[in-house]
Amino acid sequence: MTVLRKKWVVLGVVVALSWLGGACRKEGEKKPTRREVQKRIDRRAMTACEKTVSGYLDAVAAKDYAKALDFVDVEEMVREAREKPTGASPPTDASQMKQMLISMLEKNTQKAGELEYKILGSEVSGDEATVDVELSRDGKVQGKESYGLVKTDGGWKLKGSAIRALLPPRRPAP
Repeated sequence: MTVLRKKWVVLGVVVALSWLGGACRKEGEKKPTRREVQKRIDRRAMTACEKTVSGYLDAVAAKDYAKALDFVDVEEMVREAREKPTGASPPTDASQMKQMLISMLEKNTQKAGELEYKILGSEVSGDEATVDVELSRDGKVQGKESYGLVKTDGGWKLKGSAIRALLPPRRPAP
């Protein structure tokens, strides 16, 4: 075979393969754009974040603080406690931090009231997210909260600042 004939054969094979690849797609079906793929990923992430916040608030409403803390990035709380020294010795690990928080919350005798919530929206940006929630106790709106989340190896977790929802509302000082 001559060199020219080999080039024509190769060109014919390439054209035939590209035609077959296009013929395998359904009629009218197009490949999703990069933006469409990113929107799907963001929607999945938002759904996962909203599930995390719902699970957390459901556990808070049931006063199951151990379960509520499973939705919180307690490891980050331990790291922050080590970096900001206080008078007390910081917890050495996440389980110690959880036990400390649970005992603190169980000692709180103030009646919490029935917790209700409504998820208002969420936003994801890379490995961080925010979920906006309207909190109510005993049918009275307490206000809006924004929960920060971070993506960890175990999925989406609430940042340690979310712990404030575990505490019942305080009565204003007289």
